Amino acid sequence: MTQVLTADTAADPLLCEEFAHGLGPPSGILMLRYRTGETAGFGDIRDDFLHQLYWCRDGQLQVSGSGDRPEWIGPDRAYWAHRSVSHRVFARGSTTVFRAFLREIPPGLINLRHATVSITEDARQQIVRLASPNIADHAWPGARARLMNGLHGLDAEGHDSTSVASLVAATLRANPASNRSLEDFAREHHVSPKTLQRDFARTFGCSFSRWRTHTRLEAARDLVGASTVTEIARRVGYSNPSAFVAAFNREYGCTPGRLGSTA
Repeated sequence: MTQVLTADTAADPLLCEEFAHGLGPPSGILMLRYRTGETAGFGDIRDDFLHQLYWCRDGQLQVSGSGDRPEWIGPDRAYWAHRSVSHRVFARGSTTVFRAFLREIPPGLINLRHATVSITEDARQQIVRLASPNIADHAWPGARARLMNGLHGLDAEGHDSTSVASLVAATLRANPASNRSLEDFAREHHVSPKTLQRDFARTFGCSFSRWRTHTRLEAARDLVGASTVTEIARRVGYSNPSAFVAAFNREYGCTPGRLGSTA
């Protein structure tokens, strides 16, 4: 069981460096870069003027809003706190923690008070650039814009709710029998098939075809006992009942008939 850190069990950061870009207008950004020991705490934090974003490059963050249960997140996620929202952040492991202060809300985080959010690989790279003394004056606005555009809220399953893959996945959940191809969906969303395939890998950790199969079989499992195997296969997009039964068995370790008999 992962230890829950508190102000009494976490140390102060070992080092804090400040990188300010365009402070004053809403388009500016203040970056803090911390170096931590085995643990580090940032205390009970609230800022009534600036939004805050936390990201840990190679360790873990324990994050929570006031009164919420703590959650551990890794380098593939960031933590967002709207201005005037109390929150707690702790770090575990000797690592680098980045903290951004913003006056503008990233487009993908509108209406979020505090939450774990999706952060793209490009956005992570821009955080590192913005927390560097070597970034040129003319380069930081573009880096900030790319960071802002790489942040998105998560759906109930913890996936990026605004990615093209999430939009396609929602369509497949609503109609698992759809036989539309990856290329069909790519054309609809004005991206290349290769880009959509990469988006599925980034968002869900699997390919489009694997996601479609999983979605169809999840829908089928809910129908077991209420319809015949042939009818269930048809309703979830399998024209061959034998192929459906084989796929169901690979997914769940038993046939639909056996699952129905034990339900």
